[in-house]
Amino acid sequence: MRTSHGGTPTRKNSSSSSPSFPAYLYRRGDIFYFRPRIPTGKQGKDVPSELRISLRTSYVRKANSLARHIYSELQALLQRGVDYQTIRKRLNGLLRVLLEKNNRQPDSPIVDVSGIDEISHEEYSLRLFQNTHQLLLKSKENLEWNINKIIPLLIYSGLFTEKELAKDEDKILATKCYMKMMAMFSSLFKSREFGRYEFDEYFWKEDSIGRKQKFYDIEQEKNKRYLLSETIENYITTKVSDGAWKEHVVQEHKGRLFFALDILGDRYIDSIDRKDIREFRDKLCKLPPHRFNRKEYKGKSVDEVIAMNPHKRLSVTRINIIIEAISSLFEWCINEGILRSHNSAKGLQIKDERSVIEFREPFSVDDLNKIFLSDEFKDKKRVNEAYYWCPLISLYSGMRLEEISQLSVDDVYFVDGIWVFDVNTKPSRDGRNDKQVKNKNAVRIVPMHNKLIDLGFIEYVDSIKIKGEERLFYKLNKTERSPRYGKQVGKNFSDIIKICGIKGKKSFHSLRHTFSDFYKKRHLQNDVFRQVFGHDIPELAAKQYGSKFSPKQCFDELISQIEYEIHV
Repeated sequence: MRTSHGGTPTRKNSSSSSPSFPAYLYRRGDIFYFRPRIPTGKQGKDVPSELRISLRTSYVRKANSLARHIYSELQALLQRGVDYQTIRKRLNGLLRVLLEKNNRQPDSPIVDVSGIDEISHEEYSLRLFQNTHQLLLKSKENLEWNINKIIPLLIYSGLFTEKELAKDEDKILATKCYMKMMAMFSSLFKSREFGRYEFDEYFWKEDSIGRKQKFYDIEQEKNKRYLLSETIENYITTKVSDGAWKEHVVQEHKGRLFFALDILGDRYIDSIDRKDIREFRDKLCKLPPHRFNRKEYKGKSVDEVIAMNPHKRLSVTRINIIIEAISSLFEWCINEGILRSHNSAKGLQIKDERSVIEFREPFSVDDLNKIFLSDEFKDKKRVNEAYYWCPLISLYSGMRLEEISQLSVDDVYFVDGIWVFDVNTKPSRDGRNDKQVKNKNAVRIVPMHNKLIDLGFIEYVDSIKIKGEERLFYKLNKTERSPRYGKQVGKNFSDIIKICGIKGKKSFHSLRHTFSDFYKKRHLQNDVFRQVFGHDIPELAAKQYGSKFSPKQCFDELISQIEYEIHV
């Protein structure tokens, strides 16, 4: 009976001499399960009285080791009062780690193989077992050594007689056959450890036609080639179903990936190499922004548009975002087994030589007065209150456009003697869950400047509450083509900038830069500023051990200091 590093495999219908197991470990058929009871008092609503997790092994020692580790983690989680779903998720994750470690036998030699990082441990392990005996067969010295070991074994076992293996060519043939058989057995048993049973097909006798067809189908699926278009669709579907993407960002991601289809064509994804991605990137650098919305480019191919030598081109930032999207697609394909090679798009972003300060310019005091005192800006209040309030909120808080545009009426409240904005991703009372933030640091409390209160913002909030609206700027909507609430606000503000004759690289986001620039000039970009601004606090001690600054402190030390010398 074969054994492994994990111990002795179990058998069905084992006798009374079988070893006893801990209460939290039981065997069903040939597979061991971890099944501890949840203590009384820890069982909440819809929580079963016991957990049940397959340990995916038939080896006693291996199952015991895995179960002990998992049981220890379970006790720690229960003591901390962690909920059932989190426990389940955490323990399954722990099991995967333990299985990975267990499959790597500690007493086996470390082998340095070129390209090992480009294949999974599972794939490498299988290759090692499959190729070991084959390599021995190719060496005359190793073959002779194995003949002297194997031939006596074959004769002693009764499989062959001395007369049958008297000739040297017969000995060589028998030895090669035996070693090929052992290579097959090694592959079979190693595959079983990973839950794969394709090598068992060679030993199935019953219903051989159906089983061979099944095996053929498996092999066909493994060797199937996927077009770029269907790969993108599968990728998007998986991202949404896994919860990695929300529905409102799908169109945005799809737009980035469409560039690959548009430029590379709908070809097999495994035919796209690094040279193709370099050429793809070079063509992106020559394309204009908003190509499909411009009359002069409609109906023209990529090469025809490039031949027109557009004056305005895609920004370096935009190009790098597209390349990163393609790279993420390729990485997913590798993880899913669609691609077996390395990521052809990895590390091909363009280095942007511009300094960060060149990307957007802050507004001058003169710019601010031109904008906020203009009739064009004041009249927008009657068209859509968001066009009026969103720029002012950004100017006096530093908040991003989308953070402001998606605010609900519940996100503005009075605490600690001051009014605040609560930037969060909490679902609305009506069940809508479409808020988005840039990163974890963007979730924060931002104190409200008195200027906004003086201008009547709280009265506006109250009026929205009376109307029974959930969202603060309820007239703003998302669409499939425009999956952000703030897009129309940004476009409207850009129009005002042009009408007012403001020069330079300035947009709605320049309001956030203006806010930042105010504190930069006064050497006040400290940890309080970073918290309010939604940036990471770099000091390790502050991040790990310090608590967040209170809204009152943020107001007193930061927000109350703003004075732009404008007459709104």
